[in-house]
Amino acid sequence: MASFSFSSVLITGANRGLGLNMIKHLLNSSSIPIPNHIIATCRSLKAENAKELQKLGEKNSNLHLLEFDMADVTGPRLPELVKKVSDIVQESGLNLLVNNAGMNLHETFDKLNADALRNTFDVNTVAPCMIAKAFRPLLKRAAIVNISSTMGSIENCNNGHSLAYKVSKAALNMVTKGLSGEFGGDDITVVSVHPGWVQTDMGGSRAHLTVDESVTSIIKVMSSLEKSQSGSFLSYDGSILPW
Repeated sequence: MASFSFSSVLITGANRGLGLNMIKHLLNSSSIPIPNHIIATCRSLKAENAKELQKLGEKNSNLHLLEFDMADVTGPRLPELVKKVSDIVQESGLNLLVNNAGMNLHETFDKLNADALRNTFDVNTVAPCMIAKAFRPLLKRAAIVNISSTMGSIENCNNGHSLAYKVSKAALNMVTKGLSGEFGGDDITVVSVHPGWVQTDMGGSRAHLTVDESVTSIIKVMSSLEKSQSGSFLSYDGSILPW
């Protein structure tokens, strides 16, 4: 039996890849109740890569589309996003926050520069942390799922390829661990989840998993989360990964 009932869900970076397919699965789920409110964010709803998300929004009244730039969490946009989500979920609150949006420049170590480190860290680490902090008042009997990567495992790291991404995901895992203790008294479970090597724009065509396989497994993990798992680094199949 699922430990969580997600009547309202917020997913960032929902215009393509994992985020978009999470939206599709939640809208047509046969394994868990379809949420009353599914809130999807992306940087621009007018962009070419947001057309499929827009069509889903037109067909599903429980899908709410909002623009938000993950690189802009220090200005007024984040409080405005919280207000919009609050107006949607109202007293029922937000039950699931999925920090999915991310970036990977796939740079070799020779090509690594300070800007790559800063920009990747801002999107992959700073933004999820500040979003979780901003949404804390709305989260009720909730879970925060930070989409991480096994590339963020310090134990498993053996080279400097995509180092900006690796560093940002290792730091995101620390955010998860810190928030699990900070939010524990608020009945909020916080985990990092590795989606697997997935056939997306970021993962490439050589990846081991289809998007459908990854998303189906992730939703199963999310819907069966237990409070005792808060602060864990989980794989898409539910197994524990090394920090």
